[in-house]
Amino acid sequence: MNIKTTIALLFLGAVQFVNSQIYNNGNLSTGTTTISGTTAPAGYTWSEVSNDTGNTSEANLNAGFAASFNIANTENYKIADNFKVQSGEQWFVSSIDFFCYQTNYNGTTIPIDQLKVQIWDGDPSLSTSNIIAGNHIDNVLNVAESGDSMIYRIFNSVAPAPGYASTLIRKLWKVKASFTIPILNPGTYWITFQAHATNNAYVYFAPVTTPGARTSAAFDAKQQNVLTNSWSGMIDTGNPSTAIDVSQDIAFTIHGGVTLQNEKFNEIHAYFFPNPVSNELEVNLQNDNSINEIQIVDINGRILLSKNVVNETSIKVDFSQYSLGVYFVNLKTTNGSVQKKVIKQ
Repeated sequence: MNIKTTIALLFLGAVQFVNSQIYNNGNLSTGTTTISGTTAPAGYTWSEVSNDTGNTSEANLNAGFAASFNIANTENYKIADNFKVQSGEQWFVSSIDFFCYQTNYNGTTIPIDQLKVQIWDGDPSLSTSNIIAGNHIDNVLNVAESGDSMIYRIFNSVAPAPGYASTLIRKLWKVKASFTIPILNPGTYWITFQAHATNNAYVYFAPVTTPGARTSAAFDAKQQNVLTNSWSGMIDTGNPSTAIDVSQDIAFTIHGGVTLQNEKFNEIHAYFFPNPVSNELEVNLQNDNSINEIQIVDINGRILLSKNVVNETSIKVDFSQYSLGVYFVNLKTTNGSVQKKVIKQ
C-alpha cells in the first residue's frame, strides 16, 4: 500500500520534497501489451484486470467501482481508502489525482464536472473518526490540470479462458482535486471522494492493478452507499462466480511537499508572528540559535524568496507583495532546519 515515488531536493539541512508526487497508492498501468499479446494504441498503455499468476481459470471481475452521485440523488456512492505519513515526516498536500472512466464515453475532455473530497483521521465508517479537511459540498475539481491518463482499462485477456478481447471503450481520465489541508503529521489517514458526471450518469474509478495478483493483504478500500448510510468492503467477486471474493484498493496519487525532520529539529525554538500575517512577518530564534538562510515557498511549491542571512536571531519578511493564501517559511539555522506554515490574509 505504501508505494511512494518522490523527487528529492536537498535544502537547508533537511530533505524536502516540493510540488511533486509524494505518494502513490498502487500500480495502475500494466504495460503496452496485453497478456494475450495485443498492443495498445500508440502512446497508450493498458490497465488489464488481474488474474493470479498460473491461474487462467479465473480473474477479477470489476473494471471499476462507482463513486458518483446524480442530481436527483437516486444514486449516491463514495469510495474511501487510506494512506500513511511515515514517522519523522510532515506532509502538506496540494492535490490528489484519481482515475475514472465512463463506458463508451467518446468525449475529448474529462467526463466529470464535480469532484468532492474529504480527509479523515481514521476509518470514515467508524463513529470515532473525524474530518480534518474538505467536505462533500465544495467542488474541488481542477479541470485545467485534469485530462487523458493515456491508459485504457480492459478486462483480463486470458482468464477465464479464452478471456475478453481488448477494447477501447474505457479510457481512464486523470481527475485532479486541488485544495489546501492542514500539515499532516505521522499517522494513518483516510480519503473519501465522489464525482458527478457531465451526463449525470455513473462514474467508475479504477482499482490498484498488479499483474499476476488479484489482491494484496494490504488492500482495504471501502465503498459507501450514501442513500442507506451503509459501508462495505470494496470487493471483487471474481470471474467466474465460483472465484473467491478479494479485497481491492483504489488508485490515487498525492502531490505536495514533504519535510524530513533532522535530529536537531527539537532544539530549534522559532517564533513566527503575526500568523496569519497581512504585511510583515517577524521571525525570532532563541536559545543561542541564529538564522543562516530563509526561504518562502507557496502552496504549489514555487520558491518566492531565497535569502542568505548572516547569523541573525531575528528577521522581518515583507508579505504585502504576496496574494492571500498558504505559504511555507523554511529556515536554516545553526541548530538545523525548520518549516512553518504561514497564512497571508
